[in-house]
Amino acid sequence: MEIAHNDQNAILFIDPNSGIILEANKQSENLLDKKRKEIIGLKIENILFNGQNKKTKRFLRKIKQNKTQSIYFLRNTDKGDPKHLSIKASECQINNNHLIKCTLREETQKIRIEDFLLGTSRTYLKLEEIINQGPIVVFLCANKKNWPIIYASENISKFGYTTEDLKSENINLMNLIHPDDIERLMLKEDKMSFENNSEFRAKCRITTKFGDIKWVIIHIWARKNSHENITHRLGVMLDITKRKQAEEAREESEERFKRMADNIRDGLTIIENREIIYINDRICEITGYSREELMKLSGVEIAAPEEKGRVKKFMENVNNGVIPLKDFEYWIIRKDGSRRYIHNRYSCSQGNEIIDRFIITTDITERKLAEQKLKESEERFRTLYENIAGGILIIGHDYIIKDVNNRTCEITGFSREELIGQYCNLICAKGAQYKLCPIWEEGKQGIEGMDTTIKCKNGRLNPIIKNIKKINLEGKIYILENFQDIAECKLTEQKLRESEEKYRELVNSANSIILKWDIHGKIIYMNEFGLNFFGYTSSELTGHHVVGTIVPETETSGRDLVLLMDYICENPDKYENNENENITKQGKKVWISWSNKSIKDEQGNVIGILSVGNDITDRKIAEEKLKESEIKHRLAYNKANFYKDLFAHDMSNILHNILSSIELYTLCQKYPEKLEKGEDLLEIIRDQAKRGAKLISNVNKLSRLEEIELNLQKVEMLPYLKDAFKFVEASFRGRKINVILDTQNEKLFILANELILDVFENLLINSVKYNNNNSVLIHIKISKEIQDDIKHIKLQFIDNGIGIPDFRKETIFQRTLNEDNSVKGMGIGLSLVRSILSSFNGHISIEDKEPGDYTQGCNFIIYIPEAE
Repeated sequence: MEIAHNDQNAILFIDPNSGIILEANKQSENLLDKKRKEIIGLKIENILFNGQNKKTKRFLRKIKQNKTQSIYFLRNTDKGDPKHLSIKASECQINNNHLIKCTLREETQKIRIEDFLLGTSRTYLKLEEIINQGPIVVFLCANKKNWPIIYASENISKFGYTTEDLKSENINLMNLIHPDDIERLMLKEDKMSFENNSEFRAKCRITTKFGDIKWVIIHIWARKNSHENITHRLGVMLDITKRKQAEEAREESEERFKRMADNIRDGLTIIENREIIYINDRICEITGYSREELMKLSGVEIAAPEEKGRVKKFMENVNNGVIPLKDFEYWIIRKDGSRRYIHNRYSCSQGNEIIDRFIITTDITERKLAEQKLKESEERFRTLYENIAGGILIIGHDYIIKDVNNRTCEITGFSREELIGQYCNLICAKGAQYKLCPIWEEGKQGIEGMDTTIKCKNGRLNPIIKNIKKINLEGKIYILENFQDIAECKLTEQKLRESEEKYRELVNSANSIILKWDIHGKIIYMNEFGLNFFGYTSSELTGHHVVGTIVPETETSGRDLVLLMDYICENPDKYENNENENITKQGKKVWISWSNKSIKDEQGNVIGILSVGNDITDRKIAEEKLKESEIKHRLAYNKANFYKDLFAHDMSNILHNILSSIELYTLCQKYPEKLEKGEDLLEIIRDQAKRGAKLISNVNKLSRLEEIELNLQKVEMLPYLKDAFKFVEASFRGRKINVILDTQNEKLFILANELILDVFENLLINSVKYNNNNSVLIHIKISKEIQDDIKHIKLQFIDNGIGIPDFRKETIFQRTLNEDNSVKGMGIGLSLVRSILSSFNGHISIEDKEPGDYTQGCNFIIYIPEAE
């Protein structure tokens, strides 16, 4: 049987009944990966149909029926490689033998190419779908002036455009880019020689169809033809606005953190994986080292010599996890050699295998030294306690004696062991069964100057003067009794009493008030004329303090008479003559002119005061009426001028805002698309009308200066401040105003009235008006401060305006009428701001935002009394 061995296709001759291969050409060896001798004699299913007998029979049967058969099938070679084959089979007669001729052709490459083309088409469609749904916009620009966009992916809609908008070729890439960024991009393109390079990339801003500004990253490639000429520019655009805002917010947050860290009173150290990454200025101040030096030093290295071992052990235990982080105190040596005692507070956070450790360092040297001094003081107190001239008893709530000093033992004759642990009635003159104490039973805080006796061991009652007071020792309440042995004093008093009888007869006939009082302010004696004048009996005054009987705690003017009486008792010779308000038993206020003379003992010690007083009430009343009349007329004149300026300024401002809003509203009616803004303008007109009515009401109410005074009341401040923000924003709609309110309190109360709104509006308007920046920044810091023992709310209005030169700072608050009525919200002028704050018992001052450079802006500082 002859066969074409030179044919490019594999040819097989098969017995149609058995399916055995009778002949094969050489080309079949390459296609079937077997030698020709191996192929001949095999059944067709073992070669072509992977051993499937049913498939082979069906193939042979169809050939008999149709004479010819063409099929495709996949065959795995002996090496495991898949091959796509096509078979064209037909019946033939060779040497009178009925055979089947099969022509085999490998179609593997063709199938692969078809699959690739089909997959590529699907991939392209999927890629386009992904791009249209993704964040990256793909666009194609023609190589013409301003780069007109001729294609863009559908997600260009995120910038407000549609693919239909681009077909006109009227939308250019350069029209989308923000004007401030075009020049920078062109310079960048020139620098990179775009004509000779394939691409460039940049960050810039673009303007959406709706006029919004977006930050994007643009990446553009040049597309060239076969002659290396640019035909198009292919680009992608990614919206990074949120990332840009996040970066700016992060930078601002980092800056705020740095400012806060550098300005806190304590030192701050941040350690990351045992390496110092941040140190604030306060640490440098505490240690005396620079940041660079501290970055290279450890806590052990700056510790005092006697502390190094303790600090090293603590740090090793913490780092090895032996002990948790806790507070730690130790002495350090500063760079200049001086010693400081520091307190470290540690905190730790762990994430992503990075350990952050925060150390807050407080210089507590003064506290440590104070503790040492306190300890020394306690030792000195114990020495004093044991050696003081008077006796001391400490008694518990159970009436048991807890402690006594040596002097108590000397006076009573008992030893310490005999007294401690016994009931206090052991030495009580009222007997062994008496256990009632006015401190415990009547709830009194203390008793002073109790003239009593104490029972001694031998039964003798010794006269004493005793002071009793509650004290707190280690969280428990005890009674402290301090007494003096006055046995000798009693004898002296007896003699003095006899002498006083004669003296009393003399002073009772005088027509002036004669008062004798001790250096503690207690009344010893008052003559009959004085008793009648004040309406008391002798028993009602003797032994009582002058304050609360004939002297009120404070005068009508507010002067502290308790303090004045203490001063006179301390140094009566310094107050030989004084005038003060007194009070009778019936509550009548009277003025007395006193002449004071100290009473001294033989050693020259002051033991009392002799005072002679005369009634000067009528004279004082006449002087006060004259003074009140002068003040009243002066206030009336000042208030008239004050409210005249107030009405002129604010009413002019209100009318100007109403007229401006009416003009804008008229313009809005001509343009239907702006009618939605008309309601806002009407709201401004209504607000201004209400404000004008309120201003007229205030002026009418306060113009009657003789009858009505400024009413100060408890006012919540922050709502007025927020109303002022809204007013300023409405008055300067064309300006970009950023107001930062810095306060630690949600509610703050001041002593003021509704005129505080004018103060806030005027200060905010000045910050906007005198500001040439595109963005007006007003930083309002609110804090609390005590001035002259009065709590104040402190407000700082810090702006970035043009500032005020030093020579004008002295005159800016003077009362002048500003003729400039063209500016919205001029308020009532800085001079009237000062007048309003003065009526609140507050004040205002001005400083440069940056000391020494007024051009950086102003800092208006106001103080207003805080309402309790």
